[in-house]
Amino acid sequence: MRAAVLLIGLVFAAPLAAAEREVAPGTGSLAQAVAGAAPGDVLRLVDGVYRGPVTIDRPLTISGSRGAVIDGGNEGSVITLIAPDITLSGFTVTGSGHVNQDLDAGVKIEKGADRALVEGLLVTGNMHGIDVHGGRDARVL
Repeated sequence: MRAAVLLIGLVFAAPLAAAEREVAPGTGSLAQAVAGAAPGDVLRLVDGVYRGPVTIDRPLTISGSRGAVIDGGNEGSVITLIAPDITLSGFTVTGSGHVNQDLDAGVKIEKGADRALVEGLLVTGNMHGIDVHGGRDARVL
């Protein structure tokens, strides 16, 4: 009996498996995918253009090939990270605004976006490429 109670406790204490979802290009599609994602989910970007800007407010992995392009439309920062444990990998980021005092960037890592990992992105056509603006233990590779 005691073993059964322990086993049930372990099952409920185990984290649920992260979902992996493919995200189609388009205006607002990435922001919608982020809003519908659970912490720990993996969003895979299909090649095409995703209109930004977008704010990542939960621990997620977002990955894609160079043909997946997040374009900020020349306004503000293209991608802003505000939650811990976010990974961005492989895709292209372009089209930030050009307001230097706002530190417009392709990717902005804000305070609280601790342990962010930005790896293998092509960051082009932005006022600043990647702005680490307060996230602790951030890594840019």
